[in-house]
Amino acid sequence: MTRIIWGSLLALSFSGCIPGEQGVLPCRLEVQVGDRYTHLAFPVLREDDTIAGYDSAACTVVLQSRSGILRSIPVWGAVSEIFPLSDGHIIATMLHDTAYFLSWRGKEQFDTIGKLTAGKGIFVQTNYPNLALWRTSSGAMYLLDLHHKRMQRIGMLISRSGAWALLSMQDSTIAVLESLTPALTMWEVIHATTGQRLSSGFIPSNLYLVSATVDKAVSITRGREGYNLEWYIRSAIGDARLMGRILLPLSLYEPQAVVLVGDTALALFRSGIAVATPSALLGVWSGYISGFHHPLYSLSRGNGKMLLVGSRRAMIVTISENPGWWIERSVPLVYRLAAVVLSALALGYVMRRIWHHRRLVGALLEKSTSGSVLIVDRRRRLRRLNTVARALLGIKTGTPLHRSFHEYFPVQWSVLREIIDAALSEQSSRVEEIVVETSSGQRRFIVNIDALFGGLNRFEGVLITILDVTAQFERWRMLNWAEIAHDMQTHLTTIRLTAENLERTSSDEYREQIHRILRQTTILIDRVRDLLALGRGDGLLVEECSIEQLLQEVVEDVKMSAPAHISFVVRPSPLVVRLDRRRMARAIHNALTNAVKAIENSSGTIDVWAELTTRELIIGVRDTGRGMDEETLQRFSQPYFTTSSSGHGIGSLIMQRMAELHGGTLEVQSQVGRGTTVLFHLPRSVYVRHQY
Repeated sequence: MTRIIWGSLLALSFSGCIPGEQGVLPCRLEVQVGDRYTHLAFPVLREDDTIAGYDSAACTVVLQSRSGILRSIPVWGAVSEIFPLSDGHIIATMLHDTAYFLSWRGKEQFDTIGKLTAGKGIFVQTNYPNLALWRTSSGAMYLLDLHHKRMQRIGMLISRSGAWALLSMQDSTIAVLESLTPALTMWEVIHATTGQRLSSGFIPSNLYLVSATVDKAVSITRGREGYNLEWYIRSAIGDARLMGRILLPLSLYEPQAVVLVGDTALALFRSGIAVATPSALLGVWSGYISGFHHPLYSLSRGNGKMLLVGSRRAMIVTISENPGWWIERSVPLVYRLAAVVLSALALGYVMRRIWHHRRLVGALLEKSTSGSVLIVDRRRRLRRLNTVARALLGIKTGTPLHRSFHEYFPVQWSVLREIIDAALSEQSSRVEEIVVETSSGQRRFIVNIDALFGGLNRFEGVLITILDVTAQFERWRMLNWAEIAHDMQTHLTTIRLTAENLERTSSDEYREQIHRILRQTTILIDRVRDLLALGRGDGLLVEECSIEQLLQEVVEDVKMSAPAHISFVVRPSPLVVRLDRRRMARAIHNALTNAVKAIENSSGTIDVWAELTTRELIIGVRDTGRGMDEETLQRFSQPYFTTSSSGHGIGSLIMQRMAELHGGTLEVQSQVGRGTTVLFHLPRSVYVRHQY
């Protein structure tokens, strides 16, 4: 068998079935590197073969040709940042705390774009060849136009301190890249004006090997067969979905960077360059490259040219068609087909093993978007798992695998270990529901185990998919309670009306007992309304209303049952808004009820207000009660958590849910002994007008 396999491989080689890597690609690449201008920072190669750059030693901008310096202009002030564009630069200088922005396109002087007080910040790359984005340290975003010499503020963007890059502005949206681990990058798309996060996904690659726009991302990854270009797009639910994978030639090693221009990615390696689209590898250039690391600016010039600018070097990559590529590929294909037919029997066993491997990998990729995925072989060894499974089980990246899966499962996952052991022993598939106690509370999972069989129906192991259904289960439970609450509300209302009639006609002997019935009935109706508020579904009955009138009505309702020593203050507000009046009133009612309980028997004040900012509408409830410690504050949003003996634990869930239904968020601030503040952050779009 071994002699037949070696003979077949020799036949394939001599028949020309292993063609050169570049000869069968549809494009040719030509590379021009500006090595002779290494003393200039941010060099830009111009169409007339001159170069523009910044001489940091002389603090001047320079226009230089092969024969010498054509123009040199001093830059006044301390140069803070320089941003290269397609035919010039934007220079940011600092004088005290004021940033001045100058544009230079190879002329005899600078053009002033604008200045910004307290404007210390950084440049951000955009999709446009003559536009730059300046982000101040406070998060303000300004668009700088090189041609029209103007500066425009577009919004605020408060990113995490660990965010490495802000890229690719398009239609007031910005792509943000952040390194989570050395092998995992977060890709987020954020609206620059409102700060709203539109999508968030994970890309399994080093941050320096990822490039992204607001629509797609590309990364260089290491596979078993060599380096790959992996393409990602934003899915309908807002995460990163793998769009395709392009295998790169083995001659490329030591990846340096990747840039994305439109639908074309250019990957830089120490040994060459590869250009590809999501569907195909276009071309490869072989040659030694150094000095091109992040930050790396990509300026597309059109006509098949891409300009790359590093901190000290510049490069022009020219992409041209290779008309005869399909001929070079099709001719070896004839020999390949003939050799495959002759060696089919000899290579059958090898092809079967390859098919089996692809089946396992395909199953893993197919399941990877639906939750945590693991593969355990028939010898009970953990072979593969995705990033979600690592996070769920607490397995660090780089932890060696191929040991018994029992070693990787914490104690609280013992029930899952038993299910996997049973599936391996029986060599069968199964679906189980499990409950696990975690640090964040009780969580519920659906475990789907699929038995994997290879050639000759041989059992190879199991594929485990773990789905977190805690939120869906809580929603289902609330809907069931809401159905019961709907029936209870009718009966409780009848009881209350009957008791009210009896109270008016009964003697003083029974009036106190009837009053007690009314008080308990009112408490039960209040609980029923809470359940109905959660179980009515996600549809909003939006109506226009005065925010001050809404707050006054809710306060009057709570005030009737509150102790006399608690005072309520409703600040005047002229705002008219559009929202679901009943649901928002229920959320504010719960916040006021919690405030009353927090004050207890001591005197105190509850302050209620609404204010409109440039980004949102805020409704606030502040009390002077006992406050919460750090642990209680962290558990405040957990369903059914309460510190009151008479509470039911869904008040905080109602407040959070009602805010989310209106497109907002809930914020709770509290200190022990200093009271609690509840803030409903609603989008500015709910605001209609002022009334006077």
